[in-house]
Amino acid sequence: MGRSRLASIKLSAELVEEARRDAALFQRSIGGQVEHWARLGKAIEAAPGMTLARVRAALAGRLDAESLEIEERETFEDLLFRAPSPEAEAYFEQLRREGGGVGYDAEGRLVRGLPGGGEEVIAQAPAGDR
Repeated sequence: MGRSRLASIKLSAELVEEARRDAALFQRSIGGQVEHWARLGKAIEAAPGMTLARVRAALAGRLDAESLEIEERETFEDLLFRAPSPEAEAYFEQLRREGGGVGYDAEGRLVRGLPGGGEEVIAQAPAGDR
């Protein structure tokens, strides 16, 4: 008998729930989402001098992306510019129509979408961001 190409591992319930949410968004299985995260982490650890903290800081706007090394910038762009699937686009369009989505507007305020396309400001932008 040949060996199975699948293996079981134990993961925290919290990580599995996070994977479940992202998997639905990117049209992956939960296992596929965890594998995707693992491959990204492996690539980041394998790149000399690259740290996930620097890539995350650039994604959060706390570090100029131009200061990233080539390998870091490739990871940054992969994470930033990943095109959503048609299913994800449809989900976000439905969320915009029905309201409930939360995010930052062009002025840096935290807003919640309202049914019909309006917005409700949840929190003003921090003073340093204005």
